[in-house]
Amino acid sequence: MAPSPPTRRRRVALYCLLLFCMGLVLLRARGPRAGSEAARHVGTAACAECHAQEAQAWRGSHHDLAMAAAGPESVRGAFAGETFAWPGGAATFLRRDGAYWIRTEDERGTQQEHRVGFTFGVWPLQQYLLPLPDGRVQAFPVAWDARPAAQGGQRWFHADPGRVARAGERFHWTGSFYTWNHTCAECHSTHVQKGFDRAAGRYATRYAGEDVGCEACHGPGDAHVRWARAGGRAGDPDDGLAVRLRGARLEDWSFDPATGIARSAAAPRSAIEIQTCARCHARRAPLLDGVTPGAPLTETHLPALLEAGLYHADGQVLDEVFEWGSFLQSRMHAAGVTCTDCHEPHGARLRAEGNALCARCHLPARFDTPAHHHHVAGSAGAACTACHMPTKTFMVVHARHDHGFSVPRPDWTARYGVPNACSGCHQERDLAWVQEAFARWYPGLRRDELAVRALHGGRRGDPAARADLVALLGAATRPAILRGTAAQLLAEVPGSEPASLRAAAADPDPLVRLGVARGLAALPGEARLAVGAGLLADAARAVRVEAVRALAALRPHLQGAARDAYPRARADFVAAATTHADQVESLVGLATLLHDEGDLAEAARILEEARRRDPTRPEPLVNLADLRRAQGDEARSLELVRAAVGVAPQDAGAWHALGLALVRSARRDEGLQALRRAAGLAPADARLGLVHAIAVHDLGDPARALLLVEELRRAHPFDPGILQTLVAWLAAAGRARDALPHARTLAEVLPGNPGTQALLRDLERAARGR
Repeated sequence: MAPSPPTRRRRVALYCLLLFCMGLVLLRARGPRAGSEAARHVGTAACAECHAQEAQAWRGSHHDLAMAAAGPESVRGAFAGETFAWPGGAATFLRRDGAYWIRTEDERGTQQEHRVGFTFGVWPLQQYLLPLPDGRVQAFPVAWDARPAAQGGQRWFHADPGRVARAGERFHWTGSFYTWNHTCAECHSTHVQKGFDRAAGRYATRYAGEDVGCEACHGPGDAHVRWARAGGRAGDPDDGLAVRLRGARLEDWSFDPATGIARSAAAPRSAIEIQTCARCHARRAPLLDGVTPGAPLTETHLPALLEAGLYHADGQVLDEVFEWGSFLQSRMHAAGVTCTDCHEPHGARLRAEGNALCARCHLPARFDTPAHHHHVAGSAGAACTACHMPTKTFMVVHARHDHGFSVPRPDWTARYGVPNACSGCHQERDLAWVQEAFARWYPGLRRDELAVRALHGGRRGDPAARADLVALLGAATRPAILRGTAAQLLAEVPGSEPASLRAAAADPDPLVRLGVARGLAALPGEARLAVGAGLLADAARAVRVEAVRALAALRPHLQGAARDAYPRARADFVAAATTHADQVESLVGLATLLHDEGDLAEAARILEEARRRDPTRPEPLVNLADLRRAQGDEARSLELVRAAVGVAPQDAGAWHALGLALVRSARRDEGLQALRRAAGLAPADARLGLVHAIAVHDLGDPARALLLVEELRRAHPFDPGILQTLVAWLAAAGRARDALPHARTLAEVLPGNPGTQALLRDLERAARGR
């Protein structure tokens, strides 16, 4: 039987490290240069020779203006000497000698003037990119509000006002969070190659086009241009076009008189269109440097599923996830609708305005009427998007529509805590009023709650969610991103049987298999091997990368084809980590893999590299401390965690590691203080709270410890560690009857566990005997 690897939590998973290209930290700029690496790229001007109409639509679009050299035609902000201050900093915006400058503190805390190299975006805000000598291009977080003054615009504002950072730290404008080369370049220019020199710690970023041009979606145009200039004729299948994207055809759709909704009679369009858009309109992390369009998303990127913290339990947008994940859940996507049915692809503009866009597929006589929406015709509440595409604002001024096209469910707000569009508009009304009105207006609404119930329960670890997750995972007609999320949650709910996961590991959709791979780390060793070994040879690179991360510690137990597939999957993981070796998270992820494989010396070398990359980050120090402790050097381990707290005094993980190190060093009072600090910094973290409670108990205050663990039980009702601790302490105190309900819950959380069942029987006998 394969042993379970250590259950210590990885502080950084590879897919968390790369934080994808969050449009919120936007940047783009100097250092990069158009040129020779793009020998097969010809530029938008060459495409415009034949495709004048498409080029005209593109000019002035958000894609065209995604990034531009700073100049009078591109800069929207008022560089007129105004100073803008925010907690922790200030900046003055200047124009001099035909150039644009920002005076602010540099990474050493010294006031300097920095020349603006590029504009980044255009509406509703514009940011500015500042090149630095080492090839870095930094996105300045103070942006220009491009909206009209009547809407509150034409002003400077901080796009991330909640963060206060000192010079040299990650969230200072000079820090890694705002480095364009890594964080946003891929999605604001064409064919970006980051070009990070790991040894020198410098960037030589290049791109084929400064903005998002034709070849960003259609791929390199050299062969196609040569074909055209040689007299090629339209319709020739050998026209050299790298990526063929079929446009929307309204004539393919006809209205169903029974539903008033259009259906397509044409064959389904290739998934490549949506996946091409998803490269930048999804929450994802790139797995390769210099990706060329045309490949499946899971071959080039690691996409996020419907994870807690990113999406609400019903799939609505919570964090900055862009559009892809929401759209995949929608009935629009299931019906064959693609991005270009609503968005003209070259200008990126809507094909019609307001409800007229929806009327292309939804009969106005049936849907654009007060009988359906129950609002005054032409009012804001009568807009289709008001109910079915609610907005969430990012970067202070950018309101983005949820592309899930969902129906408002005020009753789900009451049961599952998810938002609903009705309350979003009628904020002056309580939920009861909203529920009553909605129930009166739509008494026959279909009440399918399987997905939201499954995700809500699965995220809480509720054993009752297992059946829902299994049903959702097995429902082939459900969206793959939803089923993949169910697979991950099913693996993470303690006591789940692996049979459904084994079947899902062979699902034809890579998003389902990706969810299985993401959940592997939560399974015990034998089940992890049984479910995940085959994923090492998966067709999708993203699946292989996740699988190897979860199975590295079990490599000696791999057999047959899985053992043979491990080197390739490992190479994929290492390639992704190496591509992003400019990021501390990536180096820590690589060191974790090496540690799990038993190569402690190389893991330590990589962690030291991560320390040098950013001395203000605690993760390399904490992981080095774990490694030194494993090598028996407790004194050095303690030094390292003290250093981690020193560089990151608000990091709960660093304080937790320090507390444990102090307790192991017999400095228990100091250790308790550190563990208390950790639990206070991260009150939602069940593990930190439980370790603190156990330390309080072991240091002689069982009454206080019991109060702490009872509080944790209320916040985390299905956490097995909390339940086991609570049951044990109540039983030891002679309170068998009080312990019994918790023991019954524990038996549901860990079904089939012999120790749990024996404990439950003992408590039942003790309770009867009193």
